[in-house]
Amino acid sequence: MMVLLVTLVLVRHYRTKIGPNFRYRLPIAVFLAADFWFTLPSRPAGMVVTPGIAAGAVLMFFLMKLSTGRQQRRFFQNLATEHLANYDELTSTKNFTAYQKDIFNHFGVARTGKQPLTVATLDIDHFKLVNDQYGHLAGNQVLAKVAQALKEIVHQYGAHYEVYRTGGEEFTVIFPNSTVKETFQIMAHCWQAIRTHEFDYDKQTIKVTISSGMTEL
Repeated sequence: MMVLLVTLVLVRHYRTKIGPNFRYRLPIAVFLAADFWFTLPSRPAGMVVTPGIAAGAVLMFFLMKLSTGRQQRRFFQNLATEHLANYDELTSTKNFTAYQKDIFNHFGVARTGKQPLTVATLDIDHFKLVNDQYGHLAGNQVLAKVAQALKEIVHQYGAHYEVYRTGGEEFTVIFPNSTVKETFQIMAHCWQAIRTHEFDYDKQTIKVTISSGMTEL
């Protein structure tokens, strides 16, 4: 049980590297199968488990896992393609394409279920000055850090709330089944957190502010 627990913790920690790589998944899966079969009592539930039977079971598991390798590889390739299509590479937020699809679905759910729907849009004030004064690499880092702060704050209040990058320095937040009154404090939290945060780049401190507006269906 301790071997199983440690292995699962490691798999969880390195899941982004292990998941898409069959060369990692196969030996880990076989190792877990061996951990199960070779630590069984000699007579579990009235059955006789010899070392030969345990080895045969692990071998059979290995062959089954090997036969599904291509299917699993295609599954993870599809996941990667879907991620590229729906997420902004710089900020790791959902992109404008995903926003268009999601807002359409949220409108449908809100109207059908007669639920509120709140949308907030915001941008970084005078962002061109950041690029002009510190360079575009600094601007990119500020964008990424602002997006990270937005996601962390918004998800504190609800895992179903989503942040999208819908323009150069513009972001949109969708609050399903929520009113402006309920979500105003969330955006105020974002506004305050970003305006008081110091973004460091190449031994320089950069401070930015955001402007935001909200509307409710």
